[in-house]
Amino acid sequence: ARYMFNSIFVGLATTALTVFTSAMAAYAFARLKFKGRDKVFFVYLSTLMVPIQVTIIPLYMILRILGWHDSYAALIVPPVFSPFGVFMLRQFFLTIPAEIEEAYASVTGTVPMMPDYAMGFWQCKLRYQTQDELLNVAREYKKRGLPISVIVIDYFHWPLQGDWKFDEKYWPDPDAMIQELKEMGIELMVSIWPTVDYRSENFQEMKEKGYLIRTDRGFRIVMDFQGNTVHYDATNPAAREYVWQKAKKNYYDKGIKVFWLDEAEPEYSVYDFDNYRYHMGPNVQVGNIYPALYAKTFFDGMKAEGQENIINLLRCAWAGSQKYGALVWSGDIHSSFSSLRNQLAAGLNMGLAGIPWWTTDIGGFHGGDPKDPKF
Repeated sequence: ARYMFNSIFVGLATTALTVFTSAMAAYAFARLKFKGRDKVFFVYLSTLMVPIQVTIIPLYMILRILGWHDSYAALIVPPVFSPFGVFMLRQFFLTIPAEIEEAYASVTGTVPMMPDYAMGFWQCKLRYQTQDELLNVAREYKKRGLPISVIVIDYFHWPLQGDWKFDEKYWPDPDAMIQELKEMGIELMVSIWPTVDYRSENFQEMKEKGYLIRTDRGFRIVMDFQGNTVHYDATNPAAREYVWQKAKKNYYDKGIKVFWLDEAEPEYSVYDFDNYRYHMGPNVQVGNIYPALYAKTFFDGMKAEGQENIINLLRCAWAGSQKYGALVWSGDIHSSFSSLRNQLAAGLNMGLAGIPWWTTDIGGFHGGDPKDPKF
């Protein structure tokens, strides 16, 4: 009812404004002599183009078919139906997008219920290097009475990429650490990378079983950050199950119920998309689905364990990622207010694209000078 009233009001106001501006423009065009007169009149006509085309032209065609175009009806009908045309346009733009969003969500899926802890403060840093460092930060939050729901262990807490476990040298007792955090009411999130180092204890087995992305030419290395690595093939159901079982044994069974699934695009050192081949087919045909199936890897495993309200953090998403509990964040953004403003638009657009769970680094990730008082 409110939308209909607004639409009627806008329609009537548009008609009144049209009559007024038409009179003013006609007077200016016919009587006044000033430089740029033609341009002013052209701009005026342009602003009226859409409602006139939508209402007047079809009405004229109808009047002509009825034989009324040369009668008083030609003078009466357009002013009456012009507000109706504006009304219909407004109703279209108010209701149709919402219906499209609902229909799209019914096809691609909707998010689970978000757990309570996910709506609190998440503390993350690049990076906590040891168990003691992380616990001291968590204890200080509690000592100062600061709210905290999640604390994050970032990348390279593992011996090698693809091991998917804690490095015992720096994280000697994960079970005790996780237990202490839970007693403080803090959930622990750990970073997962899809890359598998040639030196990893799992590399040879995964290669032999076909669980890794392949290349059609050259060396089978798709990323060389801190080692020669290949991503696990998330389009292969057996590979998804293999990775989940490793994560379950070394993380989930210890009490970790939320994961940071990083590098979800996936990231390559060289973006020769035509060179990479997945279980489902060539990258150039199926590559965009990788982040959704990466999310599915952990969602399916966690659901099978009986967990509800599943949420995991990812840097990338695709149609359907939302139904796998994907909370997407906008990546490594610049630490500036201009960048922060851009995140608002990014988040709105992500929501319109069917991915309602979205977040961003509050203070940015790179750039800025902490020693600058203004910063």
